Amino acid sequence: MRYYVVFKSEFDEIAPHILAEVVRDSTEDDLHATLAAALAGERRVIVTRKELLDHPLGLNALRAWDSEDDSAYDDECAAQRVVRPEIRRRGLRLVKALGAE
Repeated sequence: MRYYVVFKSEFDEIAPHILAEVVRDSTEDDLHATLAAALAGERRVIVTRKELLDHPLGLNALRAWDSEDDSAYDDECAAQRVVRPEIRRRGLRLVKALGAE
């Protein structure tokens, strides 16, 4: 089973976007015992591909994810730095930025 961790921005102009795709990493029936749950948190939800396909905003997020369009994530990071300048830049690195295919 694949799960997607979707982030819902506090900024209305930034669309919900996928932060991670996680292949089921546990034999537990409890979704909260998975790696996806560890990545989830405030303003994040864990959903399946079917759940994304069933909602227009989810479909848009999935299309962006599948096409490696990180613009909503980039917009979120930029907006957070403006609103909360005390927050240091996140240590996350995008795979495509590392030259991986």
